[in-house]
Formats: sequence, C-alpha cells, structure tokens
Amino acid sequence: GRVARGRVNAQRIADERGKNVRSGPRSGNLDGRSRARISGLPGGKYVVTLERTYGNQQKPSRLEVELEAGRVRELRFDVP
Repeated sequence: GRVARGRVNAQRIADERGKNVRSGPRSGNLDGRSRARISGLPGGKYVVTLERTYGNQQKPSRLEVELEAGRVRELRFDVP
C-alpha cells in the first residue's frame, strides 16, 4: 500500500495532578509504519490530533484521541 503522509499534534490539557493547563500544541511525526511519536513531553493528559493524507486524497483524515503521558517523556502509539 501507499505510505500515508501525516502529522500529529499533542495539546496538553491537564498536568500530572489533573490540574487544567493550556499550552501550545507540540508536533511530532508519523513514521512509515503508522506509529506516532512525540518526544520531550511533560506528564499529563493530552488531546492528540492526527492528520493523514493518502496518495492524492484531497482532505486529510483526522483522528482525535485522549492520552495520558506518565513519567515517560515520549508519546508513542499505533495509528489505526
């Protein structure tokens, strides 16, 4: 199949203690195996938005997920 081009943004919505925070989105990459990866993130809860474009598709497919990042400084997840 064709490799999707894509980008991923993580918006932090809460810190480790669950306190609401507003911070600018951090962006990361999708690799060829549809894994998203964003490094250097503080712990907390994130809304992650994925946009992928296949071949000559006009509009990117969007996917939004809520993720909890613990002590680990990197979000990695498989894109369905």
